[in-house]
Amino acid sequence: MTISRRRVGAVLHKELRDLRRSGNVVYAMVVLPLVFLIQPVIQLFAIPSSGSATLHHEHTLIYLLAVPALVPAPLASYSIVGERVQGTLEPLLSTPVREQELIFGKALAVFLPSVAVSYAVLASSSPSWRCSPPRGWHLPWSRFPTWWCRSSSPHSS
Repeated sequence: MTISRRRVGAVLHKELRDLRRSGNVVYAMVVLPLVFLIQPVIQLFAIPSSGSATLHHEHTLIYLLAVPALVPAPLASYSIVGERVQGTLEPLLSTPVREQELIFGKALAVFLPSVAVSYAVLASSSPSWRCSPPRGWHLPWSRFPTWWCRSSSPHSS
């Protein structure tokens, strides 16, 4: 039994369209990552560079790990509950789409936006690492200017 890319793509397209139309899901995808970005941004602007070397951003990295764990939850729940609320679950199950294709399409519709949001959060928080990168990290952008830092050297004490 093979999985049809065309059917999976159709389910994926339908799910992404439904997710975009749901205001609550979009709201959850925006608010949850913003909550986890607030602390690193406050930390970046509140602490002088001489004190930031002692933080090492271990707790910030834990916040970044929470985003990929929390963002898929509202997407996955709406993927099934939304079908039931809209009354499209029974017609969807009566289509020639196999169970594996349906599940794979719905899983991709949850996975792709979650990965995009996770990378956006990582990219948004990485400028704070330039001022004081996590211990042992050699970041490729360390040679770029640090005009947003309070000190020109990220490792000054």
